[in-house]
Amino acid sequence: MHHAIISAISLADSFSDR
Repeated sequence: MHHAIISAISLADSFSDR
């Protein structure tokens, strides 16, 4: 279930970047 974690981090990073 690493994909889920990576997906969440990627989403959070994208939001933080904005």
